[in-house]
Amino acid sequence: MKLKQFAMVAAAAALVLGYTTSCKKDEGKSAPTITIKDAGDSKEISSTKTFPVIVRVKVDKDLTLKSLTQTFTYTKADGSKVSPKEATVLKTEKSKTTDDYVAKVEFTIPADCTKGGTMTFKATDSNGGVTEKLLTVGDETAPKPEGTPMTIRASMQNAAAFSHCGSAVEGAYDLKAGKAVSAFDTKATLSMINNSPKGAAAAFNPGWTSGSWEIDGKGTGAKTAHGDGTEFVKVEGVGTDHAAVAAFWANATVEKCKELFDKGSKSTTVQSVKPFDVYIARKGSDIYLIGILSVNTKKNHRAVTGHIKFMYSSGVIK
Repeated sequence: MKLKQFAMVAAAAALVLGYTTSCKKDEGKSAPTITIKDAGDSKEISSTKTFPVIVRVKVDKDLTLKSLTQTFTYTKADGSKVSPKEATVLKTEKSKTTDDYVAKVEFTIPADCTKGGTMTFKATDSNGGVTEKLLTVGDETAPKPEGTPMTIRASMQNAAAFSHCGSAVEGAYDLKAGKAVSAFDTKATLSMINNSPKGAAAAFNPGWTSGSWEIDGKGTGAKTAHGDGTEFVKVEGVGTDHAAVAAFWANATVEKCKELFDKGSKSTTVQSVKPFDVYIARKGSDIYLIGILSVNTKKNHRAVTGHIKFMYSSGVIK
């Protein structure tokens, strides 16, 4: 049995199923982020092997970590599942150098855990924000997609996002670099330019373009953003529930994405996106799988009208 931190199937489940955010008193605050590091990653371990797991939790400014808990649910040889009656509360220490909370766990896999299981870490901050992240123990018989796996670039825990095209800093997104950029930046690569009416105060359009788009100014002061021509194909029939999206992402490969892209209707402009929408983008030999997480047409954390959050993976066509 191997410890597989975010193996292909586990990664998809963690992306889509392993993250929840509660209602918070201050909606302007982000939920905690969790990073997991373990010494047993990709190493053969026996069913009774004890190994260290380091969990780091970062909370938003002016907040504190209220609690960090751990549960381990697994399947026995007879197929029955074992779940703990209550979560284990982990002791954390505030790091002075990295400004996050650190928990060091010595975990022993139960002797009767023969078919794998899932360790769930749950962080709650002083604002009521909640995040869960998974560490999966799986066996070598788990099905694996054939082909070249996609590389995760942004997940639910660390989502990519961009705002209204009138935003001074994040009105567009560069898929290759993996960052939001200003649509006004003539030196930036603009894979996705928000195609809202010009002016940061204008109504937000939930979409984007990789073509040219007028973004600000009037008359002789008008400015136009020029995209890099990335083409997009909407993937139909994925489903509108977490399990369906998780299954699709678990089996996504470079070859499968290229096949769906080649068969689809290509466009440099995307309109009316909504949560659970899935798109495949291509620019040259680079291919991307994009899953929309949320759309806010009113405001974002920078007080600019609207934003789109998404997770995505990338690959290279050979």
